[in-house]
Amino acid sequence: KMILPPGGECHSYEPTLDDIAAIQGCDIFIYTGGDSDSWCQKILSNTDTRDIRIISMLSVVTPLYTEDEHDHTHEEVKPDEHIWTSPQNAVKVVKAINSALIEADARHEIEYNKNTVEYISQLETLDKEYKECVDSSKRKTLVFADRFPFLYLTEEYGLSHFEALDGCTSDTEPSLTAINRLVEVVKNEGIP
Repeated sequence: KMILPPGGECHSYEPTLDDIAAIQGCDIFIYTGGDSDSWCQKILSNTDTRDIRIISMLSVVTPLYTEDEHDHTHEEVKPDEHIWTSPQNAVKVVKAINSALIEADARHEIEYNKNTVEYISQLETLDKEYKECVDSSKRKTLVFADRFPFLYLTEEYGLSHFEALDGCTSDTEPSLTAINRLVEVVKNEGIP
């Protein structure tokens, strides 16, 4: 069961009583982790989780950290939660989910392992295609005039990036300084 509806906004999500009951009664609970899923932590801390296999995807990978440019004390360094933008991270998550499924339902281990191998093969193909695309590209700089949820992707493939807003910050408008910086990058890099 998907708790958050497709296209739902996880940053401001408020679970319903049915959502809470579904989490409390599940065998496996998978969530991203991090600040955006603080509502999950609240539910889990008030739930007897001894019989629930819990996977925080952020804890399965090596997190990358971003500093919030809008926090002028520079004390706000948080893990970037967009781990799924990296095919290599996705492989780690798939393996963790497979292990949890087998632990919860060993009767279907062969099927789970078969599906896992097939999906990891697709992720590895995607990873190879990304590498080939980046290796043959004329430029290695990405400019985002909005939020930037691709830190894992750019780090994995050696791309540089410039963005108007950090991560998925709640700021709705970039600063004039940020816009000017992006304009300069586009000019200096000759980006069409």
